[in-house]
Amino acid sequence: MVPYFEAKSVIVTGGCGFIGSHIIDELMTQNVKQIIVIDNLSAGTNTHYINDYIRDGKVEFFKINIQNYQELEPIFSERQYDTVIHLAAQPSVPISVKHPYMDFETNIIGSMNLLELSRLNGIKEFIFSASGGTVYGETDIFPTPENQQLNPISNYGAAKAAFEMYLRSYSHLYAMKTTSMRFGNVFGERSTHGVMFDFFNKLKITPGSLKILGNGKQTKSYLYVKDCVDGFLFAASREGNTFEAYNMAAQSTKSVDEIAEKMSKQLNLNPIYKYTGGDRGWKGDVIKGEIDSSKLEKLGWRQKYSFEDGMHNYIKWLKTI
Repeated sequence: MVPYFEAKSVIVTGGCGFIGSHIIDELMTQNVKQIIVIDNLSAGTNTHYINDYIRDGKVEFFKINIQNYQELEPIFSERQYDTVIHLAAQPSVPISVKHPYMDFETNIIGSMNLLELSRLNGIKEFIFSASGGTVYGETDIFPTPENQQLNPISNYGAAKAAFEMYLRSYSHLYAMKTTSMRFGNVFGERSTHGVMFDFFNKLKITPGSLKILGNGKQTKSYLYVKDCVDGFLFAASREGNTFEAYNMAAQSTKSVDEIAEKMSKQLNLNPIYKYTGGDRGWKGDVIKGEIDSSKLEKLGWRQKYSFEDGMHNYIKWLKTI
């Protein structure tokens, strides 16, 4: 079987980041014709993970904020591309609560710039990194399927859900193949945020105690980064010029307490847990999220890494930075 992206020209936004750089690695195995990375290197990101590709001429990098339509326009208009993989985002729920308009400018206006430039320049495929927890918000259907009504309780989730509606309308109006990937909480090497990163660094400083936000009972779907990248490629290879949304997460959920226990065990520690209290870790935090990945599994995707193996690989990497 010919790899889906072979001989294609691809734009990847956020390609220097955690998930984006792993996607670039995978694209490199598929004999892609051309890869353009657009990233504004915000939040401490740099080109470290793709520097070898840039130096070898396999990747062309542009430091641009996706809110800047004028700077994006010549990249889209001067060449022909097959696919846009859009991962660039303001990724923090707490920041979206504190700075809602900033979140809107990045996650809605920036995303719309990319989608409209794709339409104007004949790009017929657009793949978006959404969110499997925040777009559903608080629901009573578990595991939650893709046809469940979106009910975000955070500004971040609202932005992701709103842009999905544009993906749906653009697909219908302009015959574009648009795909929204609704992740679980993705973790693994190169990630410098999230509960595991937080716990590892806290235990590194105070191995005898661990501060946990909320009550530790918050339960969510998780996904190791290599399984995430694999799911992206399965979704991209689907047929048709329609809009589709796909959940993508491990088969089982984990509570914050379970993550603390598993990490402590892997680090050979036995800390005392100290809770900040309340049933949420922060405003807009979803107490329970469990998403149903069976739709993506029908395309052939399967989780390959256990939660424990993924955490082991992640901890091994964290010890090197």
